[in-house]
Amino acid sequence: MTLQQGAESQLLPAIPLEIQFLILDQLYTGSLSRRRRIANLSPLALTCFAWAGHIQPLLFRNISLNKCNTDAFLSLLRRNGRLGEYVLAIFLPGGARVILNPDLVRHLPNVHTIRVTSHSYMSLVEPHRPWVTVRTLSLSFCILSTAQDLWAFIDLFPALESLECGGWMYARGDMRRQLAARQFTVDSFSVSLATEEDRDASPCNALLSRIGPTLQVLDVTELPEELAPSESAFIPLDISNCTALRHLTLRLHHSTASPTHMNTGLISFLHQIPSGPLTTLTLETILAAPLLELQWDVDGILSAYTFRDLENIAIRVRPASSTTSLTFGEVKTHLESRMAGLRQLGLLQVEHVEL
Repeated sequence: MTLQQGAESQLLPAIPLEIQFLILDQLYTGSLSRRRRIANLSPLALTCFAWAGHIQPLLFRNISLNKCNTDAFLSLLRRNGRLGEYVLAIFLPGGARVILNPDLVRHLPNVHTIRVTSHSYMSLVEPHRPWVTVRTLSLSFCILSTAQDLWAFIDLFPALESLECGGWMYARGDMRRQLAARQFTVDSFSVSLATEEDRDASPCNALLSRIGPTLQVLDVTELPEELAPSESAFIPLDISNCTALRHLTLRLHHSTASPTHMNTGLISFLHQIPSGPLTTLTLETILAAPLLELQWDVDGILSAYTFRDLENIAIRVRPASSTTSLTFGEVKTHLESRMAGLRQLGLLQVEHVEL
């Protein structure tokens, strides 16, 4: 450690620059809101050139754009093009149209993730420029008038590897046929089926019918629940086309209130898993009494003879939002007893996950 002489002729230890950068990283990745973290870091960028060079990439790593700030952001990039190189992810709350701006694509050469939410329509009527660096596209609560709108939007990202969907509101009649008619491949697909509209999973099934044969990673949050009486149709999720699946994650947080639904929904879902290269299966649920009432038959469904490459089955139990007398130890003992075969093979892992 070197020594520096201060203004009052006192010898003080100098903190290595690498340690200073780690401290700045902690300020950025801490538990505070993103707005608060940026407010804390921004003044520190004025401290010295070394800190500015480290803080600027942190401040611009993830940005949020809308119709009000896009022009100002582009003006900033035109004055200092180096800042655009720091941007890795863009969040678009209710305004995907800014993607069509060719200047934005030109000034942001390293973006790998686009997240769009609450967009009222997805039709693209203007010429657009492909964004060849984007690998992950996330669409949440977006209304799609036709499947062509979805494909036109996806075509903006020719190097796409991962597609995430949540709260899609499919609005028009021939959507399912059009989704199934298009050849499209991604390695990873995430979908949330947690809303009332998602009880009809047929649009998602149509998409899976195309991407399923090459899909390797599937992440599902909630399963469509069959409620009676209900005005909306119930069509369950169909993963039978996912024949190349290697990693499957299922998150059930709300559904555990009903052991009947857990039995019919979860078990029928597991029965759909095609025999093949599946290596890991993760089930995430909450600590709730219905877990003890499930008619688990996972040993028979996930037979080692059917899934020869299976390496790990992880059941992750999170604390319930409401008070429950049930303990994690009780749930673990119950699940391990009902899946003794998988436990003996060393495949089963029951974990307690903190919020």
